[in-house]
Amino acid sequence: MRVETCINFCSSGNYIFAGVEFGHCDSTIQIPSQLAALSDCNMPCSGNVNETCGGPIRLNIFDSGKPPPTIVRNVTQGQGLWTYQGCFTDSVSARTLGFGVNIPSGTTAESCTAACQAAGGFVNAGLENGHECWCDNAINAPTQRVGDADCRMLCAASHNEYCGNQNRVAIYQSQGLFADGLEELYVEGAVP
Repeated sequence: MRVETCINFCSSGNYIFAGVEFGHCDSTIQIPSQLAALSDCNMPCSGNVNETCGGPIRLNIFDSGKPPPTIVRNVTQGQGLWTYQGCFTDSVSARTLGFGVNIPSGTTAESCTAACQAAGGFVNAGLENGHECWCDNAINAPTQRVGDADCRMLCAASHNEYCGNQNRVAIYQSQGLFADGLEELYVEGAVP
């Protein structure tokens, strides 16, 4: 491995960061990572002994300078606006949002909210595990809101956005005309 080899490999996958230890790519420096002393990265690269390739449990990280991924805050979809509600816990035994939707083109905040709207007019859409889309008309208990940092897994379809995380669902709620109409139906008891 050489520094240039690692950077080129990660750049070709559209990642923001390249980490030299054994060669790692990501677009987010994950929590609880901490800056270590440069002297901790003292292992010579196998492809060029004049370069260093990290150290024991240490990475030399190189930044491409591209903008970092974000949690999308608002999505305009159809007639309405979908607004980010936060990051919530989830489990297989008690789903926070109960209806999974397959999106063959890839899951992003935009594609998931569109799929939930098209799949029956759900008012909540959720992103999980970097590639899952979940829908429901209620946020089901038991769930807890956690910090946004818990929902920092890259969307497999776009390294510009975060799509929840393992057992963490980033929830969006419809705020447009469509949601207002559904709330009226709930009040009148027309929707079970």
